[in-house]
Amino acid sequence: MYNPWYRTDWKGLSSNEKDQQMRELALQLPPGFTYAGLSHFARHGQELETGIFERPRSRFVFVPGDQVTLGWEVSGHQMDEATLTELNESAAEFGVDDVEELLGQQMSPVREAEIAPLLVEYGLNSLGWTQVSAEEAEDYGGEELQEAIAHLEERNSHSYELYQSFRVERRKDGHGLDYYVFNEDLLLEEFVEEVHSRGYDLLTEDEWEYLFGGGVRSLFPWGDSWNYKMKLRHLENLAEDPHQDYVLELPNAFGIQFAGDPYKYELTVPHSGGSDHSEPFIPKGGDGGSLLCGGSSVVMGYLPATATAYRDPSAKELEWEEIIDTMYFRRIVRLESRIAAIQK
Repeated sequence: MYNPWYRTDWKGLSSNEKDQQMRELALQLPPGFTYAGLSHFARHGQELETGIFERPRSRFVFVPGDQVTLGWEVSGHQMDEATLTELNESAAEFGVDDVEELLGQQMSPVREAEIAPLLVEYGLNSLGWTQVSAEEAEDYGGEELQEAIAHLEERNSHSYELYQSFRVERRKDGHGLDYYVFNEDLLLEEFVEEVHSRGYDLLTEDEWEYLFGGGVRSLFPWGDSWNYKMKLRHLENLAEDPHQDYVLELPNAFGIQFAGDPYKYELTVPHSGGSDHSEPFIPKGGDGGSLLCGGSSVVMGYLPATATAYRDPSAKELEWEEIIDTMYFRRIVRLESRIAAIQK
């Protein structure tokens, strides 16, 4: 059935028709959203022209809905020799027979999912850390904060962090410092309630996999073989061109930026419309760096940050208090009821 709010029919609209739909949607959004126009995104063979919405200090993109297959298909992959060899070596180190068994332990199961249209925040927000003023940081860190600032100046470092206490970062333009304090008393239930109270939702695992991979059936968003030319954060020395951007951090075909960093997790939560999980949260996009720190190969070490269906097999053992310093989240607005109002 024809539905211009879903991806296939959305892509068939003219730019003027898309623009008109976005202007109608803007009238249904919570106060504070401003429609900024259409933008075109392309990555890994996929492309989309879509609407951009802005709020103070944040940007959101319209993502059309779709009926997709998610999860890892054990058979049918087409890896090149280099990728296959490297993963076979990792399989031997993990004591499993082959690549398919290794990946089968690391991925979410194959499933069908309907993803409704969404408004999705472009970038990530830190869950465990809150930015504060220099004065607030001084009150919080005292003498230890001054030692951290001195450390940055002496070593010309980018940042200094006192574990689950405070962090100081040099600004990208080189002028001044930014200060962050750790949210040591943050509880998941209270955080979710606060997000909802502000008119937002959080991603489910199904929605995250759709946004990350766009419904592709390959191991990575770009295919089944590893791209050895990429510049990777933490492994810059392996890049063919050290001056290129960190390619895993560039916006994808939906216009959304992901961490591209195995040391970081992105929060997803279960809900009645998503996959059936008993866990209160499902971390995606990373493993806290355990594989990379553990000496795994490049492909295996970055699998958590690049495989479209990666699900950390150790996630059930993670304690909320221990994980929130490396946990990030993005806000979304589910649009079914707002679209229904437009269609009346």
